[in-house]
Amino acid sequence: MNDFASPTLIDGAIAIGLGVFIGLEREHSDVDPRNGGVAPSAVDPAVLDGGAAGPRPARSSVRSEHIGVRTFALVALLGWVCAILESTVRGISLVGLGVVGGLVALQYVRTWQTGAGVTTEIAGLVTFGLGLLVRQNRLLAISLAVVVTLLLISKSWVRRVVANIERRELIATLQLAIMLAVVLPLLPTEARDPWGVLAPRRLGLFVVLIAGLSFVGYVLSRRFGMRKGAGLSGLLGGLVSSTAVTAAMAERARRSPEMIVPGQMATFLANAVMFVRVMVVSAVLSRPTAIQLALPMAVMSLVMLAGAFWKWRALSQQVEPQGNTTMGLQNPFALLPALKWAMLLAVTLVFVAIAQQRFGVSGVFVVAALAGIADMDAVNIAMNRQAAAGTLNVNLAVLAITVAALASIVTKIVIVLASGGRRFG
Repeated sequence: MNDFASPTLIDGAIAIGLGVFIGLEREHSDVDPRNGGVAPSAVDPAVLDGGAAGPRPARSSVRSEHIGVRTFALVALLGWVCAILESTVRGISLVGLGVVGGLVALQYVRTWQTGAGVTTEIAGLVTFGLGLLVRQNRLLAISLAVVVTLLLISKSWVRRVVANIERRELIATLQLAIMLAVVLPLLPTEARDPWGVLAPRRLGLFVVLIAGLSFVGYVLSRRFGMRKGAGLSGLLGGLVSSTAVTAAMAERARRSPEMIVPGQMATFLANAVMFVRVMVVSAVLSRPTAIQLALPMAVMSLVMLAGAFWKWRALSQQVEPQGNTTMGLQNPFALLPALKWAMLLAVTLVFVAIAQQRFGVSGVFVVAALAGIADMDAVNIAMNRQAAAGTLNVNLAVLAITVAALASIVTKIVIVLASGGRRFG
């Protein structure tokens, strides 16, 4: 008897505790929508009516129309009792769920004229389920209760986030989510091309990797904005596309001479970030390559940082220019850019394979230089993948990536001189 009672009573106490935990959050959220999420007892009614704040009156003795702590505790306890009786009374859990569902539906009918949602009622049903789950898996029930409470308490934060999300961003993000959850599992895992380098599943994973890195820069740009300075624009823009930063700043400097120094600083920073980005991708795909690549990438990044510091010193002696420094970077989760990554990476992989077969080592370097002009990340991924698979020597991969990085810098110098003129270059 004692062996049964001890764990059973512990389960019952846990079920009640989970109900109290969720009920506390719900009762604290039982507020007038005008008070911004503060409990009724913490708000002066005069403030809600537009008057001045004064001494807070005692809490009203009028009962709340919403489900509170005690109700949630009882609902969780009912779920736990149903779980115990299920072994002897088949279907009692469904009966209990029906009873709780009917009660919360009745509660919603009583309060629907107040404009309240159904979150509390749904939370009541979930609490009943958690009470049932305690009997089967305590840890899972406790974990889910914490998650449910976090979801409930995050209402104001979620509303702020949703208000700042544009519909095009949501659609583009959902498109990439579909690629990750639906399209990728359907792609073959083995390469079926004549060169044996184009495995569709891995190709798709690399697209997701690069898009994810770009999305970090995009989210930071949306969160903090580009108008705070050219330095922030360069750092954040470099996560998305250092080439885009270079071209945009060169064009802006051509139109506005006061943007020459800020644009130069942003360009230096963006290209410093590019070398760091190369290192991050390399570390994920091929650690031996990343170790040997650390020195040349660090040197080039430090050179760019030195240039940025030089321009920052010059900028500190000037009056900060007014205007928007945003470069109009697009959402990197858009479908067309993602497809571009796949096609460009596939072409790069094929070129590298053909160059190795026909021209040997020198061919790999030629391809790396040419591809680096178009896209540094594609070369970086291709070389790291070849090195990780053992089809390309690590030393050759490091040299090829370095050649591509230098070709990318030369390309940006051409962009700077062509778009921004000699003063910007």
